[in-house]
Amino acid sequence: MSFVQSVKRCFINYKSFSGRASRSDYWFFYLFNIIVFNLISIIQGSLNQADSVFIALDILIMIFGIGIGITYLAVGVRRLHDVNRSGWWLLIAFTVIGILWLLYWLIKSGDPESNRFGENPTA
Repeated sequence: MSFVQSVKRCFINYKSFSGRASRSDYWFFYLFNIIVFNLISIIQGSLNQADSVFIALDILIMIFGIGIGITYLAVGVRRLHDVNRSGWWLLIAFTVIGILWLLYWLIKSGDPESNRFGENPTA
């Protein structure tokens, strides 16, 4: 699946915490977030404006971040569903060892067959 298709599918399913998301969906959306937030930071850093402009930009970035955060959480839950794990496993990211274990699951290839969360998203 292409970068644009994966990001588009993540935004279409922005509030869906059910079903499965492929590795390409998750990692392309992750890359999209990095690119967007870096571009916003570069633009904000290059502006030579008054403090009120920076405050307005910070508010816009915060609103955008909340929207992206919800979408990112949903695609993370669906990605864990693809490896047959509950979305609640995202909470292990708050522990030192848990981050590595979660990263393993996010990188791992999904179940090739249907699982309790639905059909294979790449099929």
